Amino acid sequence: MRLKHTAINLRNRWYFFCMLSLLYSCGFVFFSDAQLPEAVQTFSIQVYSEISDGPSDMAQNMMDALEGNVIRFAPYLTKVEREGDIHYSCVIKNFSWRTVFSRDKASIDGKEIEELTIAVQVSYESSVEEVAHTFTNKIFSKSKISDSSSAKENELANEIIQELAADICERSINYWE
Repeated sequence: MRLKHTAINLRNRWYFFCMLSLLYSCGFVFFSDAQLPEAVQTFSIQVYSEISDGPSDMAQNMMDALEGNVIRFAPYLTKVEREGDIHYSCVIKNFSWRTVFSRDKASIDGKEIEELTIAVQVSYESSVEEVAHTFTNKIFSKSKISDSSSAKENELANEIIQELAADICERSINYWE
C-alpha cells in the first residue's frame, strides 16, 4: 500500500514539474525579473514637490527610492535623464501630520499619537507601442502612525517614501508579471 502511494506521489511531482516547465517556456510563468517588452531598454524619472512642509530632500529621496525599485524589478533597464522608453513623472502633493487617538482597549484614555500622510501623483508613460499599460495622474498615498516622542520626521517620511516607490513599481513595471 505504501509503495503504491509513493509511486503516485512521484508521478504527481513529475507531472507538476513538466507542466511548470512548459508554462515557463511559453512565457506564462516568471520566476524573477519583470517581463517588459524587449524594446524597453531605458527609463527616466522626474519628481517635483508642490509642498513646502516636510524634509527638504523628500523629492530626491522619492527619485532614489523609485529608481532603486525599478532596477530591482527590471535590472536590465538603464536610467537616462529624459525621454526614457518608460517614464515616471511624480508630483508630491501632500505631506501632512494629524493627531489621532489610540484605540488601545487596555487604556481608558486614548493616547495621543501622530499620523503622517504622504501623497504622490504619478504619471507612467511609454514611448514603446508594445507597452499597453500606462496611467496618468494616479494618486498613491501612504500613512504611518508614530508616537509623538519616538520616530523622527525624516525617518518616518523615508519609510513612507520607500513603500510608495514599491507600490508605484508594482502598479507599473510589475503589472506584466
